[in-house]
Formats: sequence, C-alpha cells, structure tokens
Amino acid sequence: MLGTTIHPGVAPTLANAFGTATLLVAAGYSLPQLVRLRRGSAAGVSTAGAVNTAISFVAWTGYAVWAADRWLLAASLVGLPGAVATAGLAVRHRAAPGRWRLPAIWTATLVAAVVAQAVGLLPMVPLVIGTSIVWTVAPALASAWRSRDVSGIAVGTWLVHAGEGLLYLGYGHLHRQPAATAYGVACLAGSIGVLARLAVARWLDAWPHLQPEPVA
Repeated sequence: MLGTTIHPGVAPTLANAFGTATLLVAAGYSLPQLVRLRRGSAAGVSTAGAVNTAISFVAWTGYAVWAADRWLLAASLVGLPGAVATAGLAVRHRAAPGRWRLPAIWTATLVAAVVAQAVGLLPMVPLVIGTSIVWTVAPALASAWRSRDVSGIAVGTWLVHAGEGLLYLGYGHLHRQPAATAYGVACLAGSIGVLARLAVARWLDAWPHLQPEPVA
C-alpha cells in the first residue's frame, strides 16, 4: 500500500480544499452527457468512451483503497454511479457502435498491470491508472473530429473534464500523487482537443460557405 503525503510547505487546509474540489467535480462528471442521453439524443456520443469511463471509475476506486487515499476514494465512489448509468444508456442507444475492442483492451491492460505489480515484476499500477483518462478521452476525441454532427457533445461535460484536469494536477502536486498528476495532464489535453472541435463547429455554423460539400 502506497499511502499519500502532503507536499512539504503546503498547508493541510489547502490540500483538503483540492480534495474537496475533486469530490465535487466527480459528482458532476457524467451528469451533462447523462441528461442528454436520457432525453434521447446520442449524437456525437462515443460508446467506447462512456464504457471506458465506467471501467476507469471502478479501477480508480480499487486504486484509492490500495493507495489509502481517502479523497480519491470518495471522488471515485461519488462519480461511479453516474458513469455506469451513462455507459448503460450509451450502449442502449448504440451511440458510435463497433469499438468494443477499446474497452476490452483497457480492461486487459488494467488486469495485466495489477498482476505485474502483485508478483513484483513492475510497479505499473500508478502509471496505468494515471493514464486511464486516455482510454476515455481518445475515443471521444476521435469521434468528435470524425463526426459532422457534434450537437450531441455536451460542452458542459468537457468543461468539467478541463476543470477536473486542472484540479488533479494541483491535487497530484500537493499530495505527491503521481497517478493524479498524470491523469490531470491527459485530461486537460484531451478536453482542449474536444472543445477545440466544438469551437470549429460553431465557427463553421457562422460561416456556412466554408463547410465542405457532401460527397455524392
């Protein structure tokens, strides 16, 4: 078990403030997309991304228990129900189907990392968990840039992701938690990519003559 320590010179109040903020972000993590799916709109939603999010929340919950990090555990437990519900609705709507290999690969990667750590081969669990957001963001990012219709992508979801990335960067630094720091970097970069796609779509709507002609 790793255990976590606060960075020297950092007041516990500040460290706990970052922990509280990550808890609040986790509570609203899947809410915007969940609301859209419940209203029947699945445009621009990546099934693989939603399923990977649910898998990642399960993995983070286990990691937080192992690392004895109460804030990560609380955030994971709060965000898990919404992530599972969103994944279930995405599967039901069959949003962007045909990419089940990514959740399968992600699950196999997690299992391999746990086994490698358990038998003392490589301390891979923190690194693999820290990059878990890549498995969620990458399919959504690819779907956003490949799709002509991005109306189903909730801006609020990706603003939450961006805020979460910044918070995890701060949390990882203050609590000396490398998995959280890696997560923050990947989360922020992916969020910027999706938000950039939405900005391009809005720009093209304002200048419709610049949109490419549909292929006959």
